[in-house]
Amino acid sequence: MPAGDGGCLPCGATGRLLEDATAGLDPFGSPSYDLALVQGKPKGGQGRATMICVYDKAGGKVEVGSAIDGTDN
Repeated sequence: MPAGDGGCLPCGATGRLLEDATAGLDPFGSPSYDLALVQGKPKGGQGRATMICVYDKAGGKVEVGSAIDGTDN
Protein backbone atom coordinates (compact mmCIF):
# COMPACT_ATOMS: atom_id res chain seq x y z
CA MET A 1 0.00 0.00 0.00
CA PRO A 2 1.35 3.43 -0.72
CA ALA A 3 2.70 5.47 2.18
CA GLY A 4 2.79 2.30 4.29
CA ASP A 5 -0.95 2.05 4.86
CA GLY A 6 -2.63 2.90 1.56
CA GLY A 7 -4.48 5.84 3.01
CA CYS A 8 -6.20 3.65 5.60
CA LEU A 9 -5.01 5.46 8.74
CA PRO A 10 -5.91 8.82 10.33
CA CYS A 11 -5.51 11.05 7.31
CA GLY A 12 -7.14 8.47 5.10
CA ALA A 13 -10.28 6.41 4.75
CA THR A 14 -10.72 5.18 8.34
CA GLY A 15 -9.69 8.48 9.95
CA ARG A 16 -13.26 9.75 9.70
CA LEU A 17 -14.54 6.75 11.67
CA LEU A 18 -11.83 5.53 14.07
CA GLU A 19 -9.57 7.21 16.63
CA ASP A 20 -6.11 5.90 17.59
CA ALA A 21 -6.20 3.52 14.64
CA THR A 22 -3.52 0.97 13.84
CA ALA A 23 -3.24 -1.09 10.66
CA GLY A 24 -2.20 -4.72 10.31
CA LEU A 25 -1.07 -5.02 6.69
CA ASP A 26 -1.18 -8.26 4.74
CA PRO A 27 2.44 -8.47 3.56
CA PHE A 28 1.45 -9.97 0.20
CA GLY A 29 -2.13 -8.86 -0.50
CA SER A 30 -3.48 -10.27 -3.73
CA PRO A 31 -2.44 -9.73 -7.34
CA SER A 32 -4.91 -6.83 -7.66
CA TYR A 33 -5.32 -5.49 -4.12
CA ASP A 34 -3.39 -4.60 -0.97
CA LEU A 35 -5.30 -5.54 2.20
CA ALA A 36 -5.26 -4.32 5.80
CA LEU A 37 -7.22 -4.77 9.02
CA VAL A 38 -7.54 -1.44 10.82
CA GLN A 39 -8.42 -1.31 14.53
CA GLY A 40 -9.33 1.69 16.63
CA LYS A 41 -11.88 3.34 18.90
CA PRO A 42 -15.06 4.28 17.05
CA LYS A 43 -15.47 8.08 17.05
CA GLY A 44 -18.24 8.90 19.50
CA GLY A 45 -18.33 5.29 20.67
CA GLN A 46 -16.73 2.99 23.18
CA GLY A 47 -14.56 -0.09 22.99
CA ARG A 48 -12.73 -0.95 19.79
CA ALA A 49 -13.75 -1.86 16.27
CA THR A 50 -12.06 -3.37 13.23
CA MET A 51 -12.46 -2.35 9.59
CA ILE A 52 -11.24 -4.05 6.44
CA CYS A 53 -9.33 -1.71 4.13
CA VAL A 54 -8.69 -2.56 0.47
CA TYR A 55 -6.38 -0.67 -1.89
CA ASP A 56 -6.91 -1.18 -5.64
CA LYS A 57 -3.37 -1.35 -7.08
CA ALA A 58 -4.45 -0.50 -10.64
CA GLY A 59 -6.93 2.26 -9.84
CA GLY A 60 -5.25 3.70 -6.73
CA LYS A 61 -8.58 3.78 -4.87
CA VAL A 62 -9.02 2.91 -1.18
CA GLU A 63 -12.24 1.36 0.12
CA VAL A 64 -13.19 0.31 3.64
CA GLY A 65 -15.87 -1.96 5.04
CA SER A 66 -18.14 -1.02 7.91
CA ALA A 67 -16.89 -1.13 11.50
CA ILE A 68 -17.10 -4.55 13.14
CA ASP A 69 -17.75 -3.87 16.83
CA GLY A 70 -16.31 -5.77 19.76
CA THR A 71 -13.17 -7.07 18.09
CA ASP A 72 -10.82 -6.28 20.95
CA ASN A 73 -7.96 -8.68 20.18
